[in-house]
This record gives sequence, C-alpha cells and structure tokens, in this order.
Amino acid sequence: MERFEPKAKINVALRVVGRREDGYHDVEMVNLPLAMSDTLEIGLAEGEEDILAVSDDRLADPEKNLVTKAFRAFRKKTGRNVWFRAVLQKRIPVEAGLGGGSSDCASAIIGAYRLADIDDLEGMRSLALSLGADVPYFLNPSPSYVTGIGELAEPLDGIPSFHVLLAKPAQGLSTKVVYCASDAMRRLPIDCQRLIDALRRKDLAEASRFAGNDLQEAACSLLPKVCELTRIMRGFGFPFVQMSGSGTSVFAIDEDLDRLEAARKKLREDGYMARITTTMASPAK
Repeated sequence: MERFEPKAKINVALRVVGRREDGYHDVEMVNLPLAMSDTLEIGLAEGEEDILAVSDDRLADPEKNLVTKAFRAFRKKTGRNVWFRAVLQKRIPVEAGLGGGSSDCASAIIGAYRLADIDDLEGMRSLALSLGADVPYFLNPSPSYVTGIGELAEPLDGIPSFHVLLAKPAQGLSTKVVYCASDAMRRLPIDCQRLIDALRRKDLAEASRFAGNDLQEAACSLLPKVCELTRIMRGFGFPFVQMSGSGTSVFAIDEDLDRLEAARKKLREDGYMARITTTMASPAK
C-alpha cells in the first residue's frame, strides 16, 4: 500500500478578480500549506471495482468522493484497466475552506500513477485540473502565489513557518454557493505582494494590513456564525485573523503559543472545533 499525508491549506489572501463566462472565478491568492493532514493508503484491488473505506460516513458515497472519482478519471485518461483499494482517515474538517477533499484527490492521482508505473507529470496535472480548480496545487503543496482559477501556483521562497489556530462552527458551506453570493459583495484592497514581503519578515501585524478574503462577507451573510467566530477570535488579540477559502473555518496566526492554547480551550468550551497546527515553510534551496 502506498501511504500519503494529504495536507490542508489556508488562504492568507484570497482576491476574487472576476467571474468568467464558464462560471468559474479568476482569483489571486497566497496559500500556505499546513502540517495538519489526512491519511490515505492506496493499493491495487483484486477485482474490477474500486474499494474505499473512509472514517467519515458523509464521504462514503463512491460516486461523490473525490478519491474514487480520481481513480475513475485515471482509467478514462490512461486507458489502463487498473482498480484500486483505498483507506482514507479524515482529520481535515469537511466544508471548512481548508482544501481537504482536493488534497485527498491529488494524493489519489499520485498514487494511481505510481501503482500503474506511469511517469507523466503533465498528465497528472491535466487530470487534477479536470477534477477541481485547486487540485493541481495539492500535487506538490508549498507556500505559493496562486492565480487563474486556482490552478496556477508559483512557489514562494523565504516564507517561514507560523503557529496557527483553526476554529470552525459545526455548519459548513458549499464553495459554489459562497462564490455565487460573493458576486454581489464589495471587494477588499488586498495586496498580495506586500503581504508576501511582510510574511517573509514575520511581521504579522503588517501582513494583516494587506491580507483579506473576498469570500468572507458572502460566507457571513449565509452563515452569521462565521462572523461571530471571527469577532470572538479577534477579541483574543491575535495579529492576524481571517476566514480560509470559502469557509467556514477561521484561523489566527500568532507567535504566542500560550495565547493560542488559551483561545483553543475557550473556543472548544463554546462548542467550536478548535485545533492548533503550523504552516509549512518554503523548502530550503
């Protein structure tokens, strides 16, 4: 069995550039991958049927799960009559804006190509994009400046690791619904390049000035709990607080682990999911 640790990510910036004719949105983002991950094990199946065991019953439908969708798409693209068995242990929250499903999908693609002994990076990227706008990013996640519909990732050097508190209400939101609602919302004065410079200096207060998420107002309008959680987390005095992706998770970045831990305990007492993790630094050159 091939073993993978599909990573989550946060968007420290998400600027919606505009809606395209095909319904997708052009975006400009700064993504930081997290140490938080799922676990995905993949092997070859004996029969002509993909087999998936998943720890979250909500994701058990093989017609909808992105792992089994990746296997079917792999066979269609490559013409290989290869079937797979997979075990997925979910730790990344669902409908949280953390990219868990897309990351699982990317790992499934890598595993399928490895087990079929096919070396085709461009084929993997093409297949990934056909399954989701941000799936290509998770083929090799690192701190990145991301454009297009989320498929064009430029790795960033010099980005250090940060401590992160993630919190989430019980409810989730559909990415498609949030993006559609955002079309009627105001756009924020996000400056990705100045944000990146501030992150490299580990100046979180400065980074927060140039950050933002154009989907946050839409998510708050659909689920006011997101706005309430953001307000609560800002009340702890963190230098950087923001929603990730299309929500509903909100994250805080801080160097003060004691403050993060105190907030985590309070948020859990109030009924929120709350975990502490770290972002992954840029690879050493």
